[in-house]
This record gives sequence, structure tokens and C-alpha cells, in this order.
Amino acid sequence: MRGFTARVRGGVNRATEYPYRTFARKETHPARIGALARLHGIDAPLVSQASVLELGCGDGSNCIPLAERNPKSRFIGVDRDEALVLKGRSQIEQLGLTNVELICADIESYSPETGGFDYVICHGVYSWVSPALQRRILEISKRALSPRGVLFVSYNTLPGWRQRGVVRDILQVGADMSPDSSDGSRYEAGMKLLSIVAKEGAQVPAYVREAAERVVDSEPSYVIQEFLGEYNTPLLFKDFMCSAQSHGLQFLSEARVVMSSAEDLSPQMRSVLESFGDDLTMREQVLDLLRNRTFRETLLCRDSIALNRGLSVKVFKELVFVANYLPVQDGQTSSGVRLQERYTDKEVVAPPGECEQVLRCVAQIGPGGATYSELLAHPLGLSEHELMRVVVTLWRTGFIDALTSKQCGERKLLEVTSIAKLQARTESKVTSALHDSWKLSQNERLVFELLKDPMPRESLTDALAQDIGSADAQLVVERLQQRGFFL
Repeated sequence: MRGFTARVRGGVNRATEYPYRTFARKETHPARIGALARLHGIDAPLVSQASVLELGCGDGSNCIPLAERNPKSRFIGVDRDEALVLKGRSQIEQLGLTNVELICADIESYSPETGGFDYVICHGVYSWVSPALQRRILEISKRALSPRGVLFVSYNTLPGWRQRGVVRDILQVGADMSPDSSDGSRYEAGMKLLSIVAKEGAQVPAYVREAAERVVDSEPSYVIQEFLGEYNTPLLFKDFMCSAQSHGLQFLSEARVVMSSAEDLSPQMRSVLESFGDDLTMREQVLDLLRNRTFRETLLCRDSIALNRGLSVKVFKELVFVANYLPVQDGQTSSGVRLQERYTDKEVVAPPGECEQVLRCVAQIGPGGATYSELLAHPLGLSEHELMRVVVTLWRTGFIDALTSKQCGERKLLEVTSIAKLQARTESKVTSALHDSWKLSQNERLVFELLKDPMPRESLTDALAQDIGSADAQLVVERLQQRGFFL
């Protein structure tokens, strides 16, 4: 979907006309990937001492923030869209970074150094190119990986994407009726037909109407690349793994562990999954069928590595745990405790008990996460064995993430990254130190103007209060802190 994978239709470079917007994605952070690698027996390096290659980097919005935070590491981004690469290079120059380079190149012509990268990231590319380029991605990724390297690759999956394929068909038919071949015209014509079909089609399934509502709220560049591009090939997981294995790569894990969890399934279905034994490909494939999954973010490594599929308690104790859900203040209800998802503000109700207690403790220790020893030091009333069981449960069910090191919240004076200050002035989304992309309010952006130098929290709140009032200033600073913006 990136400019790196621009499709050519009628001689027009679609991604140049409507470049796909790139943002930081927390799932690609080497501290997260590295934690999963270590849990599987790979001695993955810390992000502070790593070499990272990103294929399809766009304007570098994913790799530049990582480079700023980790000056001793090396980052290479590759994309075929010259305009995006030049924009990223301009940001690199403004920030004065010397450990990140953006290269303008096609997949066909790019040749990475053999074994030179601990982490290879390929997000939003694989499903959106030809089968020949898919094979090329796996080929150069395998070549680029160091002996202990890990590849992150995302792609649309079946059976879930089959329904979205209907929406793609409608948009494609509409686009073909446009008066000219420009992206803007094709987008307008496709959206017009989708709206008509969704509203007037007597036999149209409900999922088409629901998809139409989502697409209307999406950026045109996303719709053009995802639904109107020449290629969008969703894959069965088993077929993807067949290709990966033919290139000497093996399945390590999903980037989001909860996607492979069977905690919420019935005992009968868990028994079915267990019947596959060591055949992880079939286990994951059946999970896709059960969940109607549309998208995967898969981690691969060299097939010569002997992986440890059992959970290493020793390694787990060395990780940092970040809360994905935060307890809502005064959130006790008759049915349980209200928890708010950090990234979407969606609420869930969890039964009161040890899991909610530990999650609350993780959140209270700080947005940068809690070490196992910090949790153990808190008066939770749990034995070490019980604490380990609860933390593992929270991790497997997606309530917490595991990282190799803390990424924010360790400094006494409040400070934000230079890339966040730059983005707050020029971009629609701003990257936190936890490597999330956030749309910020004008009041939140004002904080980045005030933080020219590190300052105590009270001083920042007082300065902000002069513009927006004391109560609002407290809320703004607290919200930015919870989102992991302060170093």
C-alpha cells in the first residue's frame, strides 16, 4: 500500500498522485518484536543496539521516530515514491539525525547487505503487489536478516477479507465508470456507486452497508490504495507460510499475541486446536477461520533457528509490561470494573479480582510500563507464582504488551521528542514515545510549543493554564502522559 509498492495503471503512478499516508505503528517497534523473539529463544538485540530495515517506509514516519530515540542503532528505509522519500529526508535533516537513511528504490532493484539487519519491517506491502514481488520481498528479507534477525510482515487474510472483497468489487466497477483515469475521479465514481448499492440494493448483505459506512470515514488515499489499486491479494495463512517456508523462513509468532490466543474459545474448540500438536500452521489457520480474520502481522525468522515454544519464565521476568487498558476512575459497576482501551477509548467491563488488580498496578507504575520486579514489590497479596500466572494471562489476552525495555516515563522533568514537536506543527498525527500515532487537539499541540526545554510537571501545567485554564491544563497534561508522550 506504500509508495514503495505503487501500482501502475494506464501509465499513471497511483501512489505519486495520492501517496499512502504512513504513521508509526507500535506493533513494528523492535522492543515489542524483540520481546517475542526472546520468549522464543532468540537472543534478539535491544532496540538501542539494533540495525533495522524497513521495506515500504513511505516518508519514514515509522522509522524516523525510532532512529531519534535510539542514536546508537542504524535504520534504513526503502520506498519507490520519490516525493515521500524527499519529505522524510527533509525531516531527518531538520532533526540532525545521522543514523537513519531513506533510499528511493524499487523492490526489483534494491539489494540489501547480506545478514546486516536484526529487524526487517514490511508493513502494508505484501498483499498489494504482484506474486513475483511477493516472492522478491521474502527473498531479500531472508538475505537481509542477521542470524538472529526477525521479519515483520503484514498482509490481508482469508476468509475475513473475502467480504471486503465485495466492497472492493463495487468500488472497482464504479471507478471504471469515471470520466477520466485520475485517482480523484476514480475515487469519486467508486464511492458514488458504493453509496447507491449500500442504500438501494435490496439483497445487499449487512456487511456491505457497514463497510460503506467505514469507508466513507476513511482517507481517500487509503481507499485508493486498498480498494482501487491493481493488486490486493488476501491470503490463507497456510498459503502464506508455504511461500515463507520455500524461502527458508519459519513462523515465530503473531506481532499481537492475543491474535493467537485461544483463551476465549470453548473447551471443545481448544481441544481441536490442541489436536494439531506442533503443526502451528494449521492451528493458526483454523484460528483464522474461527475468527473470520481479515489481517495478519506475522513475525518470521530463519528456519535454521531452533525455537523454544514453551514460555520461559526467566525471560518473561526480564521484560517490561505496558497496559493496553486503563481502569476508569470511579468505574466500579454492579457487573464489574470498567476498563478503557488506551488507543480507541473503547470500554470493557472486567470482573473484579486479581487480573484487574494487577492491571491497575501496571497502569499506576507508569505509561512506560512496569518490570516484573516492580510488580512483585507492590502489596498485591499474590505469591510470585500467582503473579506470574496473572501477568501471563493479561499478556495472552491483550490487556498488556511485553517489551524488552521501557520507552518513556523515566525522566523527572517532562520532555518530548523532537520528531513529536515537528509533527505537532506540520502533521495530522503525532508519534508518542510508545510509538503510537495520535490525532491531537489544539490544546494538546500547545504543550509541544511550551516544552522547548524539559520542565517540571507543575511548571508545564501552570504555563498551559494561562491559555486554557487550570482544570483543562491538568486534563491535557494527564492525557498526554497516559499516551506515553513524555520521556
